Amino acid sequence: MPSIASSVTPGPPSPPTGQLARFAQTPKIMDAIALNSIPQLMQNLYEHILQNLHNNVEQNTPSGQNDTETQFLELLSHQYRFTGFFRGTSSPKITTQQRTEAVNYARTFAVDAIMSHADHMLYMINKGHNETQPIFRLPVEILAAIFQHATYTDPERSVHSVSANQGAFTISHVSSLWREVALSLPGLWATISSSSSIPYEICLSRAKGAPLHIEIDDQSASANALMHALRSHMDHWESLVLQCPNLTPETLQEWIGLPGPAPQLKLFRARFWRPSDFVLSPNMTRPDIFANHTPRLRVLHLDGIYISLYSPIYANLTSIHLATVSCFAPPEHLVHVLANCPLLEVLCLFALYFFGAPPNTTTPVPAPAPFIHLARLHLLSLKLVDHEAVQCILASIRVPLSLVLHVAMSFEDISEVFLPGVDVEGNFPNISAARSITVHPDFGAPPRISITLCSEAGGESHFTAIGISGDGNPDELMVLVLGSLVRLPLPNLVCLIINSMFREDLSSTFNAALCRGLLEPVSSITSIALLRCSRALVEALAITPTLHLWPQLDSIHLESFTILRDDLLRVLQSRALRGPHAHLVRERSGAYLRRVIFAKPVDPELVQAVRALGITVEFA
Repeated sequence: MPSIASSVTPGPPSPPTGQLARFAQTPKIMDAIALNSIPQLMQNLYEHILQNLHNNVEQNTPSGQNDTETQFLELLSHQYRFTGFFRGTSSPKITTQQRTEAVNYARTFAVDAIMSHADHMLYMINKGHNETQPIFRLPVEILAAIFQHATYTDPERSVHSVSANQGAFTISHVSSLWREVALSLPGLWATISSSSSIPYEICLSRAKGAPLHIEIDDQSASANALMHALRSHMDHWESLVLQCPNLTPETLQEWIGLPGPAPQLKLFRARFWRPSDFVLSPNMTRPDIFANHTPRLRVLHLDGIYISLYSPIYANLTSIHLATVSCFAPPEHLVHVLANCPLLEVLCLFALYFFGAPPNTTTPVPAPAPFIHLARLHLLSLKLVDHEAVQCILASIRVPLSLVLHVAMSFEDISEVFLPGVDVEGNFPNISAARSITVHPDFGAPPRISITLCSEAGGESHFTAIGISGDGNPDELMVLVLGSLVRLPLPNLVCLIINSMFREDLSSTFNAALCRGLLEPVSSITSIALLRCSRALVEALAITPTLHLWPQLDSIHLESFTILRDDLLRVLQSRALRGPHAHLVRERSGAYLRRVIFAKPVDPELVQAVRALGITVEFA
């Protein structure tokens, strides 16, 4: 059926509102307007169809494509006035059924044409309205900047997303102007994901030569085809993220066997291990990748895949993340990698194990690495890494004051983290500048003791001592780790926070005398917080003629304590200005306790008794 536009199924008209509602209440006027044009329109269409049918019958030739659309458009461009009834042709060769079909055909054609013309009128009305809006007057350059900002996704994000090209696709369907602008921005289509609902062929064609951001998830049906299709575009790759924990070893070897150079690649993240596999992951080994040519690579994250530490891929990186990897090299080779990355900002190692060179291979022995000053390093995380490797790394670097350090490994003495002779105060100013320490034991299996040091400059140090499951005594681990704090250079320490040491069975071994012996060397403490702790820690704060732990202590924070009220009052009295040992505090040039912070609820009588000692009571 000829048509000047796509067919639109007419539905019931929406009820008019406002002035249109009043106008629609005059049906005679509406009927007059319709009778002025529609009957004549139908008559002309009907006669035109019958005339064509009559000519075909007379000439005995099949009807072909004609200029019906052009003629009908000419009909619509004139004003018609109904002057009679349907006449039709008098040819006896045209049957009644054919006449009926001609009327139906003319009616359908007229409805389609009217609907198409109405759609065009609505389009012109909306277009005129849009052209009056402020956003329509924005320069194309401003629109382009808005679109790029709205669809931007950080390639370094840890969770991959497909929102970038989906946003571009949505923008391109808002209006013809927006579509024109969107299609003129290749970078808008440069994020290509196997999980996206948009075919990657569309994104590749619209991205043209723009740097590509690629995300492939092996759970997507198109992942394998996409990986092979993108190989011919390796010179345009800017970031490549592979989230593929379920690949078979054979497919994995094929995927990571990337033969060509990647001159524009800035980020490469590959995750190939299943969380349930942990160290028993495929852990594939690649001696080289990207033809050893990634001059612009700055961010490298490898989970479950080992690329030789001799590879030039490690040069000039700003972020290194290696997880669940078995390195066939000594730890010194990793130190040389750091020496080749003077602008390194992030180093995260998790479940990293060094096994030396593989058998029957010749590996170069590196010369001793020079002392490495990583002035831009702001995050150093070493978790479940070989003890020897941790010591080797920390003995070879100097870090800024603002560094955030995380160390989680099996140790009983914090000083064991550093090799003997390492200048901890000089090489790790974030430790020596610490103003507060938080101790958080976890008596699970295996037991853990977490220690956090914080400085005012933003630097932090987190040490987590992990016991061996089923072996050792968690109480002994806590005592050893807590006692080793005094071996760290902490000249600026003023605050100690001990959290969740809430085990009354500790009292047999972890008593007040032991607490004093462990903590007394840290003499600069002025504030302590005991949160959900045993009474032994509170009792250790009492002053006697022979004992005076932390003479400068003037603030105590207590939460969920188990010490009896009278015992707690004796401890607080011993440090109060109005207490029995006030003269001892004065003679020892100490500080009086001036503030106690309680977590609600607290016995009102206890609060009143503490305030009677001249101590301010606050509530957390």
